[in-house]
Amino acid sequence: MFPVCCRGLKASMSNQVAQQNCGTYSIRAFSSRMSRWTQLRVTMIPFLAMWEPFTECFLLGLICSWAFNHLFLWDPVTYFIFHVTAWMISDYLQFRTCQMMGATSVNKFEFLIAWLLRETLTYWWFLRGATSRDIKWKTGKFRLRCGGTAEEV
Repeated sequence: MFPVCCRGLKASMSNQVAQQNCGTYSIRAFSSRMSRWTQLRVTMIPFLAMWEPFTECFLLGLICSWAFNHLFLWDPVTYFIFHVTAWMISDYLQFRTCQMMGATSVNKFEFLIAWLLRETLTYWWFLRGATSRDIKWKTGKFRLRCGGTAEEV
């Protein structure tokens, strides 16, 4: 009931980037990981998870394009292109910052292709993750229960 600061607690952020060693680097492995994360979010916080697709670049861009056209008579195609470009530049700058202050392992074209894949496939990953409770992880198969707990099947 009380704010965090009134309880004497503090929040802090690490200056270290979260390193993930997923073992294999492929679109299939990334797709499976994204679907698993979606499954966990849907079982842990279902009300918030159902709004998640509306926070993604393309759907949000379409909604905002319609809104700005309706409210201000802006051209929706121009607005959408501006929205997607600004989003991509923002993601690229964040990526560069996270990659040890500019020493990136990919060039701009590779980033663009990876970014487009991620932004377009995210809706598929969400649908796949939201409609299934069975997870294949490492060498086991699990079924998710409400609250994010899992049992081996």
